[in-house]
Amino acid sequence: MDQINQNNQITQTIDFWQDVRRRFGGSWPTLVVVVAITAVLLGGILVLHFWKGIPIANLTRDPNAISGYPAYTGLLSQFGIFFWAACPALCLFSATVLARRGKQPRLRRFLLISALLTLLLALDELFMLHETVLPHLGIPERVVLGSYLLFFGLYFARYFRLIWRTEFLPLLMALFFFGVSLLIDQRPLTNPNLHYLIEDGIKLVGIISWMAYFFQVSLQALQRPIPAASAKSE
Repeated sequence: MDQINQNNQITQTIDFWQDVRRRFGGSWPTLVVVVAITAVLLGGILVLHFWKGIPIANLTRDPNAISGYPAYTGLLSQFGIFFWAACPALCLFSATVLARRGKQPRLRRFLLISALLTLLLALDELFMLHETVLPHLGIPERVVLGSYLLFFGLYFARYFRLIWRTEFLPLLMALFFFGVSLLIDQRPLTNPNLHYLIEDGIKLVGIISWMAYFFQVSLQALQRPIPAASAKSE
């Protein structure tokens, strides 16, 4: 009996370490991606430090901690970044699940392109690309905004039929409020407080609507196929 118990313990120990080995083996691709992304970001920090002489602390610390501004500074803008960041994560996750299922390739491409587009908009919002960075590099703001409009036009021309088969009302809301916010930005109101409240408040509605649309699309894609217009289109 003791020999049987001992054999069982040895078998359980072997099974345990084999299971651990399988789990570690399956995690290597994820670990490689994590290390690669971190290396790229830290490498960019070092390049800016040695190239432009920017202190490391100014590139790694929280902006409010560097400037000494109160913690609530930019509160609404920070919430907007949260919603911007959630959208690419939703799209990439849903596209990955669909890819593993081997279903709806056109929808997968739509989600991937949407993730890249949203990431571009989030980076623009975070680093003020069209307002400050690109004009400082010699690219006028109107050229940047025109490029964005062209990209949006190509995007909707390519995926109009697919979008039409989704619950697209939040997307229309997002586009409407983005447009209104852009108009207000180009034509400032006389009252600064009222101007920023309306402009940034309207923009936040657009951001949340944009994220809500892709949440609906992702949920629908994972629960049931989005109906195709034709076999050829999918």
